[in-house]
Amino acid sequence: MQSLPNTQLSFKKSSSVNINFLAAGVVIVLLALIFWCVFFFVWGYFHVSQRILPGVTAAGVQVGGMTISEAEAAIHEQWNMGHQVLIGSEDQWWRTPSLSLGIYVDSVKIARDAFEMGRGSGALAEWITILLGGQPSGGPEILFNEEMARNTLTQISQLVYAAPQPNEIVYENGQWVAKGGLNGKALDVERAVLILRSDPGRVLSQGQLELTYVPIAVETVNSEILQVLNQIGNRPLTASLYDPFSGDIRDYEIGMDRIGPYLGWDAQTQSMTLNTTGLIAEVTTMLETSQGVKVRMDDDLSAVEEAWKSGRSLEFSVVDLPRPYQVESGDTLLKISQKFRLPYWYILQANPGIQPNSLIVGAEITIPSRNEMLPLPYVRNKRIVISIPEQRMRVYENGEQVHEFIVSTGIATSPTFPGVYQVRTHELSAYASNWDLTMPHFLGIYEAWPGFMNGIHGLPTLSNGRILWGNVLGGPASYGCIILSLENAELLYQWAEDGVVVEIIG
Repeated sequence: MQSLPNTQLSFKKSSSVNINFLAAGVVIVLLALIFWCVFFFVWGYFHVSQRILPGVTAAGVQVGGMTISEAEAAIHEQWNMGHQVLIGSEDQWWRTPSLSLGIYVDSVKIARDAFEMGRGSGALAEWITILLGGQPSGGPEILFNEEMARNTLTQISQLVYAAPQPNEIVYENGQWVAKGGLNGKALDVERAVLILRSDPGRVLSQGQLELTYVPIAVETVNSEILQVLNQIGNRPLTASLYDPFSGDIRDYEIGMDRIGPYLGWDAQTQSMTLNTTGLIAEVTTMLETSQGVKVRMDDDLSAVEEAWKSGRSLEFSVVDLPRPYQVESGDTLLKISQKFRLPYWYILQANPGIQPNSLIVGAEITIPSRNEMLPLPYVRNKRIVISIPEQRMRVYENGEQVHEFIVSTGIATSPTFPGVYQVRTHELSAYASNWDLTMPHFLGIYEAWPGFMNGIHGLPTLSNGRILWGNVLGGPASYGCIILSLENAELLYQWAEDGVVVEIIG
């Protein structure tokens, strides 16, 4: 009877152990159930939302929870744009994204592979790997795009290209000599592409690509060129200065001491050059200083070098500038126009508001340039001179008088204006409607009034056939024109081309 209590105690201990095991089993089952519920919930969520499973790392980039496009962008940014390569040599270096050199990873493929983790036949094992942090080791495959690399290297080659500097041909101490000269260089694009193609991963890991260059040899100057230059490059330039107001022509020799500083050598075209703008500016200043007048060049600037090489004279002419004039006692506008040898209306037009019949003594008016009466290129070797006091015309060619004609100029109430003009127009038979007469072999020389041209012509004929002023030739008779006999008018008409200067002396 005394052993019963011990038996009951043993039974109680056994029951307690069983209950503990049962509770532990329930907890384990519940935890497993929770785990699988969470697993399937997360698995289902990421399948439905099309996102990469959490904790996934691709190419060293945390892409868990991202969509494929987000993961692709993150991988592209870190690998293709985030990796910089130092490229260059010597003292010229540039930093550029590795992608610009054609070094890249396939971010789309890597992102898709990351998306497939935990979704294939080995999904459970991959999940366990992800949970345990056991991501695949090693970097992504480094790829190379040659076209992209060539495009970038071609752009760099344009920056680093150095053209050879040929021997500089200069004019020194009265002769042409060759000086200096340097080789050029060009980027060796093919070698750079070969390095990138053979191991783009090494370039990426080193972060540097050293470029090499191909030398470009300079061409030396042929001694025969210097010989030719010294033959043709030592001739002087002749400047011919024409004064249309006096008829004088003076020639000036421009020596090599003035021309030399404006000579050069074009290595590309292998030809001598002349700074025509600078040279003509100096020659013009020299002529103005020596003559005390304003000067212009009548040749085109493009003709300067040809004139120098061929030995032809360059043509310059004297220019008359506008000037102020102070009205004196007894002056009238007509007297002032005769004094300065300009048509009356031309001075009137240059001074708007002036009262021509009541000039104020001491007032300042503008006398316009006489060059306005000379609008055409000059015919330098011919000149017509008309003397109003003598009623004579003298015709000159190459400085020699070739004709002398009797003329009739304008009457006192309609005078011929003294001045320096040009033959502007040729009309075989001009008609004056004011007087109903024709003027044979008409040479227009100046406007007596705007739109009204005075000229040189033969004896006029009325519409009824009557010839005027034949019996008074040699005295003032016209309304401003210069009258010749019919024979002389025809001769002059054929001889004087447009541009011949006509000087009328009062």
